[in-house]
Amino acid sequence: MVSGRWKSGTLRHWISFMDKVKLEYILWKDPFSVDEWQSYDDIDLEQCTVVTYGQVIKENDSTIAVALNFDISSNPKKVSCVMIIPKLCIIERRVIEGVAYKEKT
Repeated sequence: MVSGRWKSGTLRHWISFMDKVKLEYILWKDPFSVDEWQSYDDIDLEQCTVVTYGQVIKENDSTIAVALNFDISSNPKKVSCVMIIPKLCIIERRVIEGVAYKEKT
């Protein structure tokens, strides 16, 4: 029991949910801003290439939201470390097979 927060069926609910989720690998270019005064000649246009591993929890035609952490003791579901990525920035995206949450026995 975690801080008295476990309720009957909560872990079972999360195991059922996590069995359905797909862990994804997303390679993308990170848009950035430079927040200091610079001369035109000093501005560097080199973007970072980022790899994100997580669960896509929301998606529309232009954007995805990837969660990295799941609170398995909460109902309704809670997540943290959510990265919002514009789809135009994505270079590659694929599902990672064979990864799922399993209850310890």
